[in-house]
Amino acid sequence: MMISLLRRLRLLSAAPAASSHSVTPIANAGVKVTEAERRALANATRSLFGFDALLPGQAEVLTCVRRGEHLLAILPTGAGKSLCYQLPAFLDERGLTLVVSPLIALMKDQVDSLPANLRPQALALNSLLGSDGLRQAMHRLSTGQIRLVYVAPERLRQSAFVEALARIGVARLVVDEAHCVSIWGHDFRPDYLHLRQVHRDLGSPPLLAMTATAPSKVRADIERQLVGSAGAMRVLAADTFRPNLHLHAFRVRDDDERTTLLLRLLASLSGSGIIYAKSRRRCEELATLLQQQGITALPYHAGMENRAEVQDRFMRSATPIVVATVAFGMGIDKADIRFIVHDGLPASLESYYQEIGRAGRDGAAAHCILLYADHDEATQLRLVRRAPLSLTALRALYWQVRRNVGDHNSGIVALADLAAQVGNETNARVGLSLLEEVGLLRRSYDAPRTVTLHLPRQIRGADDPTFVEVMRHCGLMPGVAVTADFLYLAAVVGLAPALLERRLYAWQEARYLVVHFEDRQPFVELQGAPIQVDARLERLLQERMAAEEQRVTDVARYARTRTCRHGFLADHLGGTQRRRCGVCDNCGDSFSLAPDTAGLKSDAHMLVILQTLAEQRWGRRNLVRLLHGDVEASERAQQAANFGALHMRSERSIDQLLDSLLADGLIEPHTLEHGGVVLALTRRGEQAIQKMARQKRSG
Repeated sequence: MMISLLRRLRLLSAAPAASSHSVTPIANAGVKVTEAERRALANATRSLFGFDALLPGQAEVLTCVRRGEHLLAILPTGAGKSLCYQLPAFLDERGLTLVVSPLIALMKDQVDSLPANLRPQALALNSLLGSDGLRQAMHRLSTGQIRLVYVAPERLRQSAFVEALARIGVARLVVDEAHCVSIWGHDFRPDYLHLRQVHRDLGSPPLLAMTATAPSKVRADIERQLVGSAGAMRVLAADTFRPNLHLHAFRVRDDDERTTLLLRLLASLSGSGIIYAKSRRRCEELATLLQQQGITALPYHAGMENRAEVQDRFMRSATPIVVATVAFGMGIDKADIRFIVHDGLPASLESYYQEIGRAGRDGAAAHCILLYADHDEATQLRLVRRAPLSLTALRALYWQVRRNVGDHNSGIVALADLAAQVGNETNARVGLSLLEEVGLLRRSYDAPRTVTLHLPRQIRGADDPTFVEVMRHCGLMPGVAVTADFLYLAAVVGLAPALLERRLYAWQEARYLVVHFEDRQPFVELQGAPIQVDARLERLLQERMAAEEQRVTDVARYARTRTCRHGFLADHLGGTQRRRCGVCDNCGDSFSLAPDTAGLKSDAHMLVILQTLAEQRWGRRNLVRLLHGDVEASERAQQAANFGALHMRSERSIDQLLDSLLADGLIEPHTLEHGGVVLALTRRGEQAIQKMARQKRSG
């Protein structure tokens, strides 16, 4: 049995009418679980899943779930979140457990990992199912063969599907990766915003929202988005501290030093590991470099066709190291990952915590190492500030919506048309959600552009006047397929689009006809322009930008901190405060690096830069060309004593060394009278030259 990953579970409770978000010890959480209840849950877990015991906190979550409470459970990666809804799903005698999951691979892994005797009662409904597969799946659902069903949030945009689930009966709605519902979360997904409507249309069953990370602002937003004023959610939050995770951060001066240090780290580490890189290109470059060094490693990113093969090899330990973008890891349940290395600053502390949480699930020691450079923060801030959703872009998006809708107050909008205004479909979906947030429109269930109807040879339904009306308007004849504009058909028969879709599915179940919907797109209703809508949009965009910038700043502060790293994460994520963990570099935990055999001496190269500026001030671009030995450098630069002294480095690498010297306060920019800017040595820089020179002589 997996050793506990949660040594100190802290639970936060809220009375039904309150919404407090401060973490309290488990003893004061207000969730009373009797010994008899614990034994019953443990016995059921052993009988159904073969686990010897419950992990800390699972009994409290399971008790709330089985009591039918609305619950937000914040448990670290690897803490056994899945059991908290899988066990009730197979214990309950009636009703479905509906799980909303963001990734197809995650759904498949969840079903495949179930015990063999339970697997036939679970189902993953995703876009890979064809029409026949979907029809068979719905038959299994409607006949009570399925107890646990996983769906993507996009499928719940289909009104007829939600109505079918409501008829079957949903015992509980589970929202996995619940932070995706918050516009302030680190992984906001617009389709999650529709879940409140779905929850109501399913009859408001008990709601279980689960995530590994949710700072206080995100917790409050999850509750607002999922249940609104319908009632508060109890919040159970585990401590963030995992004492088997050893946290370290190494500062590098430039990309060359980063690569050299990575090789030294891997020479010091053993077992399976993941290296997270910032781009697809970097993944491939690093994987190739490691292979050249005799290290078995493969790249993984969304642009590869053999991703499944790479993941399978990693899970079987045939490939011990994967160099991946953040596309790798969701649903990876490999217990013996011994290290996670981040090649550069992660996107946020929340994502960092989730990513390192994939290590050491067996309870044994694992190393989580961050390599960062001073220029990483500035690079990420530049990317954040290039956000495509400006006020101008949102205006263009709104007017494109109006053009799509035409003279009506509601209608289908084409995502391709919207994407043309804001760059891609993801931006279009986020943009729609922001327009909805300020009250300009309301996005409902998606609607198909066209519907193809096919009458069987034997006509049925002649006693249904609405069905007869549809037949007449479409000119339906037995044995002939007819394709019609869906919204036009809804208008001529006088039914709301969602109601017509439900009728068509009902007629198909009654075998009146065969239905095929095509090209589903967002259906929106214009709400009229609220007062000061531009100001509200601008404020919302500014708040989102500030949140994005703060995420970058927070993760950079974590990299540079001299305090306890586990304590830093706890302070941000809402765990138990601590001054000393004993398992991070700032609390005395040591890490033995292999010797540096690359001969890339950054200190010596930085001394060259300082000495060059001690002789004379230079503009940044000229200085880089001078040091690199660029033949296009100015004549004055080519005559300098240190011309070409750093020819072994790339110009990009030299530029990064300058960022590091600026961050250390050894050099500083000076503005000249004519407006030009040059780099100059500071007093600290002069002292550093003397110190480095002494060290060089003594070394």
